[in-house]
Amino acid sequence: ELKEPKGPKGKRIGWVPPPAAMAASAASAAIAAIAASAACCVHCGKQGEGFKRCSGCKHSSYCSAECQKAGWRLHKKTCLPLSDVREKVDAADAAEDWREVLKWEGRMEEMMAGQPRAKCWFILNKFKIAHMQGSLSTGSPHHVLSLIRLEERNVDLLGKM
Repeated sequence: ELKEPKGPKGKRIGWVPPPAAMAASAASAAIAAIAASAACCVHCGKQGEGFKRCSGCKHSSYCSAECQKAGWRLHKKTCLPLSDVREKVDAADAAEDWREVLKWEGRMEEMMAGQPRAKCWFILNKFKIAHMQGSLSTGSPHHVLSLIRLEERNVDLLGKM
């Protein structure tokens, strides 16, 4: 089992799993993402069950009220209901603001859940384009790795069409 590396004070840091670990089907990836977010405190990283979700976005999980309060300064920047996230991504995509699009990448699977395959393909491509723009602007290998991950997800999605 792969463990996501933690930074100072156990905070999550950016991480892309190796390609073999990304080969899971779209359904299991979505289920795993939902299960992982429900079983891990987004502030301290503690794993467990019965965590409470943020009442604003219904996305982030916290092990305690103390962790939720301590993490609010960072969380408030992305604490939006899913409908508002979709609007923000669409607006940022139209404005070609790749940084703003990528700000919401953590909620991509949630945006795709229950959507027709064609809509999922468009959502994936918004994030792929943003990573392409980011790669051209910064030269960061992170964007290339993310493009590979998104393309594998796209192939998995197209294989089910």
